[in-house]
Amino acid sequence: MLSYADRAILAPAFGYEGLHYQAPSPWIQGTVIALIITGTALTPARLRHPSDGVLYILLPLSVIPVLLVAATDVIFADVKDSLIASVSGAYLVLAACSRIPRTPPGTRAPRARRQPWILVAILSVACYGLMFATFGVHFHLPSFRDVYSVRAVFSDQEPGALGYLISWQASVINPLLIAWGLHYRRWLLASARVGGELLIYSTAGFKSVLFTVVAVTTFLLAMRQGNPRRAPAAGTRTAFAFAVLAAVAAAVDTWQGGIGWTSLLIRRLSLGPGINTGYYYSYFSTAPKTHLAYGTTGWLLGETPVTSPTAQIAGAVLHGAVAVPNANLWADAYANFGTAEVIASAFLLAAFLWFYDRAARNASRAIATVLIAVPSLSLANSALRTCLLTYGMLLALLLVTRLPDPLTAARRSGGGCTASPSSRLTRMPSRR
Repeated sequence: MLSYADRAILAPAFGYEGLHYQAPSPWIQGTVIALIITGTALTPARLRHPSDGVLYILLPLSVIPVLLVAATDVIFADVKDSLIASVSGAYLVLAACSRIPRTPPGTRAPRARRQPWILVAILSVACYGLMFATFGVHFHLPSFRDVYSVRAVFSDQEPGALGYLISWQASVINPLLIAWGLHYRRWLLASARVGGELLIYSTAGFKSVLFTVVAVTTFLLAMRQGNPRRAPAAGTRTAFAFAVLAAVAAAVDTWQGGIGWTSLLIRRLSLGPGINTGYYYSYFSTAPKTHLAYGTTGWLLGETPVTSPTAQIAGAVLHGAVAVPNANLWADAYANFGTAEVIASAFLLAAFLWFYDRAARNASRAIATVLIAVPSLSLANSALRTCLLTYGMLLALLLVTRLPDPLTAARRSGGGCTASPSSRLTRMPSRR
């Protein structure tokens, strides 16, 4: 479906962004198909740990699009072998590491001593208070055409701390409370937090905020399970949801003769970052690597400042056609240290997810999965360290250690231990 959308709908309209489709050779086509099948086979069809949700996102948004771009785009012919090998190898490492046992046999999960709601309340008050004090309260939802002007105003006027607070609120705190409200049938809580996401969208113009609400609902539905002794087929259902989303977008645009839905749901979510990843590999295969010598990281390391990879790609490759050519975690790793860092980043992410699963032993598996899966959406167009800090994956780790166990949470939510059909999957035995 991605190949059809690239060839028939997007390439003719977005050739300036690098969408130049060319049919791959049988060898490359067979190799890519084999790698996709291998990655899919290593990705668990049934949810074993909360971090499996990250795999369900990375495969369709950060791996398959890159392999498709490398195989079919003529401008990346010089780097297609290294691009295919390193990105697929990194994902296979990550998927293999996900099979490492999280909990030693016989170990009981410790109960959370304190719940996270005080920290959640403090961050929420700080976020919305600073946002309202700076920009006022906006109830008008801008159209997709107007969000860029809204975003430009926000970027020019935002205080430094507000960027972090809004990212944490939109990617971690609001999704946590939306999932909590839906999971335990606290409808007012869920509705209020959806409204909070819309306020952030109307003020900052971040379209990703709208996808967050859809992502939370999709993951909760994917984790519904009638038999509490069997893990939900969340991987299969999530893959089906991505396929349906792409198919509907392509079908509507083919029928209407437009590109709007395909551009929004396929190009921006997957193919766009995949194209930019190809540009990173193509440019930094000959240009000097940046070695993290830029931004806050470069200042902390005491390195001589260099231009960030994003700015180098925007200026040297795209000539300003795309203002912010963000790419996925593999592209950033390659720009900094090359292929070795791409594989190393997979091990670093695998270590983080291992610790997250260990910390989430006490929590509802559905809530813990949503809590880490939603901020991990940013891995498709950001560096790993940016996702950990700015987009809140480390905050999710901190919060999950304080979440109450499912029985306590259900009692305090007023619904008992079977407050909703999805709550029956929260204490399923781990599959190893």
